[in-house]
Amino acid sequence: KELYSQSDSEKEETKVEFTQLKTKIRDSRLNSSMHEELKVSDGLEVNIPKFETVSDGYWGLKAYTRFLIVTRAHNIPMLEPNTEYSVWRRFSDFEWFHSSLTEQDEYKGLVLPSLPEKSFFSKNNEAFVESRRHDLISYLKSLASHKVIKNSRLFHLFLTTTDDDEFNELRSQEGTLKSKLYEYAQHLMKIDTDYLVANISQYFDKQEPECFLLPVLIQTRIEGMLEYETQLAEVVKGIKDKYELTDHISESMSQVALSLEKFRLNSETLELDKLFLLGGFIDEDNIEDLDDITFA
Repeated sequence: KELYSQSDSEKEETKVEFTQLKTKIRDSRLNSSMHEELKVSDGLEVNIPKFETVSDGYWGLKAYTRFLIVTRAHNIPMLEPNTEYSVWRRFSDFEWFHSSLTEQDEYKGLVLPSLPEKSFFSKNNEAFVESRRHDLISYLKSLASHKVIKNSRLFHLFLTTTDDDEFNELRSQEGTLKSKLYEYAQHLMKIDTDYLVANISQYFDKQEPECFLLPVLIQTRIEGMLEYETQLAEVVKGIKDKYELTDHISESMSQVALSLEKFRLNSETLELDKLFLLGGFIDEDNIEDLDDITFA
């Protein structure tokens, strides 16, 4: 048989072609590697590069620390792509945001990272603040990687609202449930139930038993009012001391607020202040009106 043998020129051509092929493969791998390095996953890129202490008040006695949050969005529909957002936030801003976030119904049941604990003694110590900066970075990164929270409107506004007035307006509009309930509880506590009950009791004490009108109804309502007032005082104390709402406190607060609000509204409508406090009397003409009043 006749064997085919490559000439020197053919061997050289083959060698060149093979070298070019290796170069293409190498360049292709290099480009692919560079592309992977440059590729950023969808979501939020968040960092806190620095902090600063701001002097406030007389002789700077009310100094506080604020943190610079830098955010970039990657394929987040609600935020501009390739845009860097820089905002200053105090730790109290983080507290407000965390409380607002955890109290929203749509996020109940989600496992969310905890906010670093508050300190009243080392808050201006540089080593402590540096440690807190790292803790806050971890906190924000955990939220930014959360498949639900990373699309949260409140989270985006917290990270991107640069104007102080707009941010304060946001805090006002997005007031936390516990702060609203606390303010409402304080408002309801101003109802002078002791004076009201004392006047009704004095009236009852002056009457002969056969002259009592609706004694069971009135006494039941007085007892109900005192019970709600006691519960309300406990709720207010719980909110003030712990500055947090458990499900139990929240449920009790709702019941108390609803009941006392009914009393307040009926007081304004039926002028019970004149009926009980000023006039100090109950007669048959008032029976129908009193039947409309409920405390539960």
